[in-house]
Amino acid sequence: MDLDKRQQEIQEGKGLTESRLNTDFIDFLKKWSSPILLIIAVVAMGFLAYRKYNEYRAGKLDAAWIELNSALVSDNAASLVAVADDHAGMAGIPLVARLRAGDIYRLAAVTGVLKLNDEGKPATPDDVLNADQRNSMLDKADEQFKKVVEIAGTDPAQALHSVPALFRLAAVAEQREQWDAAKGYYERAASIADSARFATLAAAAKTSIDTMNDFKAPATLLPEAQVVTKPIAIVPPTPGISSPLLPGSTPLVPMPIAPPSLTPSSSFPGTGFPMPSIIPPPAQPVTPPTDPKPEEVKPGEPRPAEPAPAETPKPAEPKPAETPKPAEPPK
Repeated sequence: MDLDKRQQEIQEGKGLTESRLNTDFIDFLKKWSSPILLIIAVVAMGFLAYRKYNEYRAGKLDAAWIELNSALVSDNAASLVAVADDHAGMAGIPLVARLRAGDIYRLAAVTGVLKLNDEGKPATPDDVLNADQRNSMLDKADEQFKKVVEIAGTDPAQALHSVPALFRLAAVAEQREQWDAAKGYYERAASIADSARFATLAAAAKTSIDTMNDFKAPATLLPEAQVVTKPIAIVPPTPGISSPLLPGSTPLVPMPIAPPSLTPSSSFPGTGFPMPSIIPPPAQPVTPPTDPKPEEVKPGEPRPAEPAPAETPKPAEPKPAETPKPAEPPK
């Protein structure tokens, strides 16, 4: 009796425990399910937004490089500056665009022509620049190079942009005969190149500093009255030598050259095999044999008898094969 009662109490306690566990889980879900689902949704939305943002940046970067390539193909300085302004935050694009735009401005200042046609001449009369316009082009080139140096700074990772820009600034300063400014640009270029471990660029900057004095004195041309010319001695033509530059010379007579023979000239080193010549001799023509002329017969003389045709021997007739006699049976 006591055992049955105890078993019944155990079963009732077990049911109460399971009921309490289910109730606690339901209460937990009611209390925390909404915040947990909200956090999962926020994380998922953030991941999707980050992915869309990267796709947007990649598409914008591709479009920027396409615009830069079009501006480089057109070789228009104004288009390159516009691309650099529109995509100022893109990596590398404003640096490349401003460097090329500065080169175009500086080339126009040096040559005095804004644009050349396919024949290497000014496209229009307005493309020929005067002194003021050339100075203006030089100012624009200086501005673009300085912006490149400002963007790149002294970062060794941007040395391939900043060092060429400093070289170009030094060239502009040298063209204006501002030697101290040019030396300062070369020194900055050498310092950045050393920090980026570009030994060749650093050596080029130091060499430019050492040879700068050679460009300070402008080259002078002597007046025509002081130019001394030496007379050119004319050598008379040699008999037997023909030349279009020597009038009255005797034309050359071509000499026959014998073709090389096929006789081995030497042997391969270390072997006894002969080494034939490279060019074989020409094949000799083969003369076909001629039949002897028949002797003429004088009138009144008998003609020689014609030889009788040789008799063709008849083939021997085959003998019939003998049939063997059958063997006699034993008696």
